[in-house]
Order: sequence, then structure tokens, then C-alpha cells
Amino acid sequence: DQVAGLRLAGVPACALYGRPDGGEHAQVREEVLSGRCALLFVSPERLFAPGGGLQALLVRAGVGHIAVDEAHCISQWGHDFRPEYRRLRELRQTFPGVPVGAY
Repeated sequence: DQVAGLRLAGVPACALYGRPDGGEHAQVREEVLSGRCALLFVSPERLFAPGGGLQALLVRAGVGHIAVDEAHCISQWGHDFRPEYRRLRELRQTFPGVPVGAY
């Protein structure tokens, strides 16, 4: 578990994957907005979930950098590997000036 390992190393990390329950989402939201979460792991599916609530939260929190993990999968299996990866270009509009790296 990446988040647990980072926390053990002293990095304030949190994650939003799949469909968290309301309590988990509220806790992560609070950690992000308060600055207690310096590194947030989020799946593209969560990032582009209908409603755009997560992106609005990240804009409000002042995201400083976006890292796209698993980027090699696109070149290996094509964009249909995970359709939300095709939407990653939208991040440039939502987060203008924020560096985006693909790893």
C-alpha cells in the first residue's frame, strides 16, 4: 500500500480510489483542504467522475503538481486501456500553469 508506506516514512499522503464511503471522502477532503495531505493518490475514474466535485476541491486546495502514474500503459495497450486517460488533457484547462508529468 503506497499511502501506508509513505505515511510510515513521514509523508502526509492520502488516497481516493473506487467509491469511498461518505466518511472516508469527508476525511480526505478535510486533509486536502487543510494542507495535511501533501500527496493525494486518485484514479482517473475518480478524477473525472460526474459532477466534477473532486476537481473543484483540488482547484480550491491549490494543487501544485499533477503526476500521472501508469502512463506507460497507454503506449503499451492503447488509450482504451482506461478511457479516462483520454481525458487527462482536460487537466491543462482545469489547472492552468500546474506542471503535469506522466510516469
